[in-house]
Amino acid sequence: MKAIGYKENLPIENIESLQDITLDTPKVTGIDILVEIKPISVKSADYKVRAGMPVEGDDWKVIG
Repeated sequence: MKAIGYKENLPIENIESLQDITLDTPKVTGIDILVEIKPISVKSADYKVRAGMPVEGDDWKVIG
């Protein structure tokens, strides 16, 4: 699955502040469903949320 993520809360001007990444497809359990979404965008609200969401460990953080 493709996503936009980050590993550090870098300034938004930094080219590595948000990166295109590939993640494993989530496993569906219980009453969950898996849907495919094609369009992607980063809103100004995502920038503000990212500033307050540090990454724990070495994993990617994906907003949304």
